Amino acid sequence: MSLDGFMPKNAAIDKICAEATNHEELRERLKAALAGDGLIARQGTDYGATLLQQPSAPSASDLALPDGRLERIVYIQNDGLRLTASSPEELDRLEASVRGQR
Repeated sequence: MSLDGFMPKNAAIDKICAEATNHEELRERLKAALAGDGLIARQGTDYGATLLQQPSAPSASDLALPDGRLERIVYIQNDGLRLTASSPEELDRLEASVRGQR
C-alpha cells in the first residue's frame, strides 16, 4: 500500500512498513511515529488517535488535466475532495474557501 496520495515520502515510515512482521506491530509503530511527528495525538484506547494536523502535501500534487485545467485532491478530516481550476492561484482560493480560510 502506498501513502504517496496521503502524505509526502518519508523514509522512516517506509522503513516501518518494510520491517513490520504483522498488522499489530505495523499499526503501533506507525502510530508512534506519527505521534512523534505531531501528526496525531494518541488516546488512552488501543485504537484511538486524533489527527492534529493535515500532512503537508507536496506542491507537485496539482495534476494537469487533458483540457488544460488543474486538479488537486484536498483532504478534510478523512474525506477527499477533488478541486479543479484553471490556475494554481484559483486552486489555492478554492482550497482556502473549502477549509473556511477566506
